[in-house]
Amino acid sequence: MKIKNFFYALFIGLIALLSNSCEPEGARLLQQGVNSDLNEFVYSVMSEWYLWYDKTPDIDYNYYSSPEEVLEAMLYRPTDKWSFITDTATFSSYYQNGEYVGLGVGLAWDKNNELRVSFVFNDGAMGRAGVKRGWKVLKINKIAVADISDISAALGKNKVGESILLTLESLEGTTSEILFVKSVVNLNAVLHKSIHQVGSKKVGYLVFQTFIDPAEQELDAAFDYFIAEGVSDLVLDLRYNGGGSTSIANHLAELIGGSQVAGKLFYKLIHNNKKTPENKNITLKSNISRSLNLDHLMVIAGSQTASASELIINGLSPYLDVKVVGENTAGKPVGMYAWKYSDRVLVPISFSLKNSLDFGEYYDGLPADANCYDDVSKDFGDPNESCLKQALYYIENGEFSGTISKKTSKQGIEQTGFRQEISAW
Repeated sequence: MKIKNFFYALFIGLIALLSNSCEPEGARLLQQGVNSDLNEFVYSVMSEWYLWYDKTPDIDYNYYSSPEEVLEAMLYRPTDKWSFITDTATFSSYYQNGEYVGLGVGLAWDKNNELRVSFVFNDGAMGRAGVKRGWKVLKINKIAVADISDISAALGKNKVGESILLTLESLEGTTSEILFVKSVVNLNAVLHKSIHQVGSKKVGYLVFQTFIDPAEQELDAAFDYFIAEGVSDLVLDLRYNGGGSTSIANHLAELIGGSQVAGKLFYKLIHNNKKTPENKNITLKSNISRSLNLDHLMVIAGSQTASASELIINGLSPYLDVKVVGENTAGKPVGMYAWKYSDRVLVPISFSLKNSLDFGEYYDGLPADANCYDDVSKDFGDPNESCLKQALYYIENGEFSGTISKKTSKQGIEQTGFRQEISAW
């Protein structure tokens, strides 16, 4: 099967359209109704473009009942936790239009192992109901959260019209039982922006949730606000940002660094040994019209900070003094292309990423300079929130405080495949 390349500027995807005219010879199908074209499609792409193609078994794709099974059989485990297949409509809606189906919230465990809302999209069912970051989730469909072993399963299918009954407690302590109906959520990538006076400095605080195409206008508006207000420092909160488009990552780096990074090598794309002609050095614009022109940056990060978010930290580090507070990042020093075939999109790991100093391979995550737990009991912008407080302390004093505390709560709610990219419910 021949692969025709057609590039689309997504961090996880350059879309390659596959010819669907060929039929595998001697197909031996074990189950009636198997789509052998799709199986061959997955096998062909993985054999040519998968970063770890030489570490996976050689399989007969005809003996698998679905393209998902073919993909699973060819993954390099346990390193690859990210490659996935989804439908074309879902993929395009999220990356091009900023839409997905769900409740429109993030969920996280606080330090007391209580389930709380970590962020809210304005357009989601929970956002429209007035739910805020920090609210506790006490019950799901009348079952106490403490008695639920699989929170993800309890939250149900991500399908328009799917309903779920939640018992919530607000930051003021008011308890309410609300029936939410899942819908198409038009997400806002900028979750919060504010300015904090720290001594003589004006510090911008920006919570950024995802690097998708519609985010560019939101970022421009946020930085126009910071520039107009004379901001001299920036706290960039990426703790819930699982990545997205490299073009948006490039744009954000330019908004932050300006003249400090203009025309500089930002990162390198490195492919497998079959695709070395595809290796690229990505440089930032020489003429940057809108920027804070910072030579330093404070980042709040965590275990969900991945991919393009880590690229911001690693790519800017050779040029700016970048400090990270929170937790070590997720550890995804690789990127993904997307191949569309029929009504499906295959998104496998296709290249690794290194900065201008050739630093990469951070599969254990980029380390935090100061550890602090994600204080989901407080809303964004609260100067007493653990991580923001630590960041502002450093900006004022040039060092971290002596009261650094590590997160001790249980792990977050696991999401896989395409839902891992969204990082929201």
